Amino acid sequence: MCAQLDGRPDVEIILLDDRSTDGSAEICEAFIAASHADIRLLRHAQNSGPSAARNTMLDVARGVFSRASSSRSRSAWCAGAKRRGPNCE
Repeated sequence: MCAQLDGRPDVEIILLDDRSTDGSAEICEAFIAASHADIRLLRHAQNSGPSAARNTMLDVARGVFSRASSSRSRSAWCAGAKRRGPNCE
């Protein structure tokens, strides 16, 4: 995916560590370092749940459209970086 997005300033990838204990944050760090991709890894100070994670990423997103997905929730496209609502939950 990162190779396909290389040189595309109109695409932004934001990951968020919600204090998972499964080692996924370290996997993301290693991937970002190895791929030299322009990916932002954010971290919550404590586990706050999927809605808070999604809202944190929407707060820092620079784009007009966003897509949020996690292992615990369905994927959704949202119009507007600051939009929240039933289509973004």
